[in-house]
Amino acid sequence: MAEYQIYKGKPIVRKGNIIYFGKPDKKYIARIEVVSFKKNGELDLPDKVDVKILLSDRTFSMRKRTIKNSVQNGLYGAIDMANAWLDYYNKN
Repeated sequence: MAEYQIYKGKPIVRKGNIIYFGKPDKKYIARIEVVSFKKNGELDLPDKVDVKILLSDRTFSMRKRTIKNSVQNGLYGAIDMANAWLDYYNKN
């Protein structure tokens, strides 16, 4: 099995501006997309971040897989929200 970064006990994988968060063997995963950036000196920091909770079953379209959706300001708050949602949905 491939080695992944772990955050709050869940694997986190980034490809470009999209982050997948959660265990793929669970019913739900999070898809976090950085939609816009803001400048802070020389750094581009995530500004608007789209958070989606998805069914991990890829046989459905993205639209049908989306359970919950929100736009957050900043990456930390978005990942924290995704973590809380995943805990809730994967527990029930």
